[in-house]
Amino acid sequence: MSDSQLQANKRAQAAERKRKSRANRKRNGIDEIRIELAQVDVERMDYARVTRAIGTGEPYSRTEYIARLIREDAARLKEQISEAKCERCTNPLPEGCAGVCRGESACFHFMFNKGLRLKT
Repeated sequence: MSDSQLQANKRAQAAERKRKSRANRKRNGIDEIRIELAQVDVERMDYARVTRAIGTGEPYSRTEYIARLIREDAARLKEQISEAKCERCTNPLPEGCAGVCRGESACFHFMFNKGLRLKT
């Protein structure tokens, strides 16, 4: 086999692996996203994912670390909402009155507007 045939074969194999990988991700409901982070945030993330894995062996991958943060925040938000009650409209939360009564002290949107925001 010539060098050009070997290169073409390698490219074809790589393309097939990538196709299978994409099909596998799609089958498992995995979406790929890209994010842009400042270098300082990348450094903070890398420090945190390595530090939080001390004693467990392998540090979290960046993907695993971000996924864990999302799952933890979703669980925390669900708990915050389950504890909340709108005394004004009595509609199910978090929608409630959809902001119609916003500003009234008994309205969920008034009481929890700042409480549900991410702390920075």
